[in-house]
Amino acid sequence: MKKIPHLTSLFIVCLFFSISLQAIAYEKLTFVVHPYKKAKQLQKMFKPLLNNLEKQLGNKIIFRTSTSYDKVIDLYKQGKADFGYLGPAGYVAAADSVVVKPMVRILSNGTGTFRGVIVVKKDSGIKSIKELKGGRFAFGDHTSTLSHFVPHYMLLQENVSLDKLSKYAFTGKHDNVAKGVLLGLFDAGGLKPAVASKYLDKGLRILATSESISEHLFVASKSLDKSMQDKIKKALLKTDLSALQSIKKNITGLELVNDSDYDNLRKIIKTVNKQKFHN
Repeated sequence: MKKIPHLTSLFIVCLFFSISLQAIAYEKLTFVVHPYKKAKQLQKMFKPLLNNLEKQLGNKIIFRTSTSYDKVIDLYKQGKADFGYLGPAGYVAAADSVVVKPMVRILSNGTGTFRGVIVVKKDSGIKSIKELKGGRFAFGDHTSTLSHFVPHYMLLQENVSLDKLSKYAFTGKHDNVAKGVLLGLFDAGGLKPAVASKYLDKGLRILATSESISEHLFVASKSLDKSMQDKIKKALLKTDLSALQSIKKNITGLELVNDSDYDNLRKIIKTVNKQKFHN
């Protein structure tokens, strides 16, 4: 029998050892969600999805969130996140920090885009964004797509910069924006349509609607092996719809997404970030 040369034998051993190490390295995967709700609530929402992915991938998946959007990005930078779920603005920040790659985005009621809205009280005499000059405006979280960046950009498009408002504030959550407008603390506020719709019969009215923005998405750490990224992507696309709807009731599926799908949001964020904030 012909003997295997020493170098060939050594190569085979090294290859086997490398594959074994990779398998050990991905025995556990860490999934990170941006903190748009309380940690326990998020963990419950994403549990059906992660159980489904564990069965498909054969890997243990650890759920994790953080206390801020910036700290979520830090987890990717520190190699403590393998893949996760991000809002559009959070994705742009993470992608532009070169720490994540897009995999798939959610489809809400059949579409991969959504819009933001500016709301006022139903009995308000305000009929256009331009009429908000000198008024009081409520934003949600400073890093939120639909409760800050998009409505802020909508104001700027109508020449209503922050210094032309008598007051503005970041109230934290979408519901806080809605309640603030209803209570008369603010003349208008920025919301996502799903939250706005909850308050339309309680006294809110939609004043204006934004352009389309690419939806929330699942991302992979750029440090994650490409073959594992592909496995996760395929598993996500095969995930049961019921598991996805545990995250958001109107999710109708997932679709592949490209970084360029978020270019219009990049423009919005860049424009808003040039503005000077004041108390």
